[in-house]
Amino acid sequence: RDVGSRPKVEYSSIRNLLSVKYLLDPVDNKSFVGDDGKTLMDGYRYMHTASGYYIYENTNYIPYGFSYDYYISRTDCDTLYSDTAKADVMLKAIVLEDKDIEKYSLDMKSYVASDEEGLHLTDDETLANDSKKLSETSAISFTRDTKGFSASVDRSKTSLVFFSVPYSKGFSATVNGEKAEIIKANVGFMAVVVPAGVSEIRFDYTTPLLKEGIIVSLSALIIFIIYIIPALIIAHKKTDNEVYPEGEELIKKWKEVAVSDSNGTQDSAVSLLDSLDNDFEIYIPKDDGKYSGFNVDFSAFSDQKDIDNEEKE
Repeated sequence: RDVGSRPKVEYSSIRNLLSVKYLLDPVDNKSFVGDDGKTLMDGYRYMHTASGYYIYENTNYIPYGFSYDYYISRTDCDTLYSDTAKADVMLKAIVLEDKDIEKYSLDMKSYVASDEEGLHLTDDETLANDSKKLSETSAISFTRDTKGFSASVDRSKTSLVFFSVPYSKGFSATVNGEKAEIIKANVGFMAVVVPAGVSEIRFDYTTPLLKEGIIVSLSALIIFIIYIIPALIIAHKKTDNEVYPEGEELIKKWKEVAVSDSNGTQDSAVSLLDSLDNDFEIYIPKDDGKYSGFNVDFSAFSDQKDIDNEEKE
């Protein structure tokens, strides 16, 4: 499955609900056209062919930002209607979560289809009429940008305005510049309450926990800088002022042996190794008058001295 979301033709009303204006059908597929050459869903008008696609216009298209006269609870929608009929019901009534009905049903009427009406939920004429009625309440204007979208609506009374944009906690909304609560509607989309008259609606999207993530990252960076700068300063001072008394005493001992070496024709390195005992002690005077030190074992160099002597022979 690819990233495209293409409802089956049996769910024709869902495209109207989602404000789908155009449909593209591959010329080598024709999954949208029957053997008689007619579209499998009513209300689509062929426009032209481009880039390997037949392009159709949805004549039952409903622009964004429309309102309902009826509502139905999520429980009733799930229990009373089949999956195919649910989208048809959503063209007649907005689906509200059970917990939101008391607060957001406003003066809308509760919807339960009559037996006769239930027989015509998927009727092409009924679908067209329902879509037209909702279209008449759609937004005066609707624009998108990189941060979200804006809409202007005109209502004769306080109403819910529905947008077929997936519900997400990353969205925030304002109505006429004031913060508005986003209501989850029609199972997974969004709606807001607007007063009577013309209202300006604004939705902005921010990645959830983005600000918190930035704060944590900056805090970690600051802590790292606070730690690394003193560490670098200390390391630099330690390098400049480092004293190795053991090495200094050992070099001093080697110099003494080198001066006392009467044979100046031998290799200096071999001469020093030969002149020192295999095991001798280096004493280092301390500030308190005591001594510390270490033992030097040159037996590890014995193999090298034997090799050097064999080469000279």
